[in-house]
Amino acid sequence: MNSTKKLLFSKRNISAKRCIIILMLMLTSVVYGQTDTVRIGKHDPMTAEKLYNEGISLFSKEEYPAAMQKFSEAIYNRSDFYQAFYNRGIVKDIMKDYNGAIEDYNRALILKPRDPQTLLARGKAWLALNNLESAKGDFSRALEVDKKMHLAYYYRGVVNFMTGKYDDAILDFSETINLKPDHAYAYNDRGSCKLKLGDLDAAASDYLQAVVMDPTMFFSYNNLGTVRKEQGKYEEAAEYFSTAIRIRNDYAEAYNNRGVVRIFSEKFEDAIKDFNKAIELNPDMISAYNNRGNAKYKLNDFKGAIEDYNLVITKEPENGSAYLNRGISKEMMRNTKGAEEDWRKAVSLGVKEAEEFLKK
Repeated sequence: MNSTKKLLFSKRNISAKRCIIILMLMLTSVVYGQTDTVRIGKHDPMTAEKLYNEGISLFSKEEYPAAMQKFSEAIYNRSDFYQAFYNRGIVKDIMKDYNGAIEDYNRALILKPRDPQTLLARGKAWLALNNLESAKGDFSRALEVDKKMHLAYYYRGVVNFMTGKYDDAILDFSETINLKPDHAYAYNDRGSCKLKLGDLDAAASDYLQAVVMDPTMFFSYNNLGTVRKEQGKYEEAAEYFSTAIRIRNDYAEAYNNRGVVRIFSEKFEDAIKDFNKAIELNPDMISAYNNRGNAKYKLNDFKGAIEDYNLVITKEPENGSAYLNRGISKEMMRNTKGAEEDWRKAVSLGVKEAEEFLKK
């Protein structure tokens, strides 16, 4: 027997979820200032206006709980204060109280039913709660009112990507770029759609444009590395992963991904160093343990490889690839019975490659 048998790298080593779409639920909604028209309400509109302005001042200082309290007091003094409901929703959004934010946006929309900014804000709150259907509905309604709202196209594109509608997502990201040509995230995410569709050159072109627009976008360099890895350009891929690491030195995914291409380049010891760093930064990164085991296997350190596969199985008992790989390492140590047990377990978990080992 030899040590050239095929190992399975974790399918998440350069995963689509991790390296493609980066959902940045940024505070892009407008915070209404004192220049907005104030209508007389039921209680004390002058007091409400004063409290509202105090809330805006606190918001600008990022004193969010205090700002929320002022907006609540403004609403108490004026029950039809649209801007106060909207801005209190924004504060709750920032504080990750997405359900509370949606309640305030609902109240704001009762007062101003087709306001595109409120629809956009509520859509983003739905998105944060992973209610994709409601999110997409709000983004589409915002666009019915304002067809030039580039952020509504962008976030609808995100939803389309997350639901596997890559062609529709490309249309939305393209419209975002048409309306705002320097929108780096739209280039990145359109590239991710093209990557999913297998158009590697077009994906790389969009990722490159993203880093032209914003050279600090470390995840776009990571995505470029993914493209070059898929194209078999391992040295170039490693360079892109290294660039991502230079920009953000705690980026565990890039260390893991660089380790993978270093295995393909037969730089096994360097690969192990990368996997060690990825694990140091993120001890729960299952793929890094699996991949480190693969690198140790390539160095004929079968015992060390088995130890890593054991860690994978302990953390994720249904990981079929780890059972397959552990079985291969056990066979190399002449533990045929243990190897066959692992391969049978891998087959039960849906790893078809393990069937071939059982036939031998």
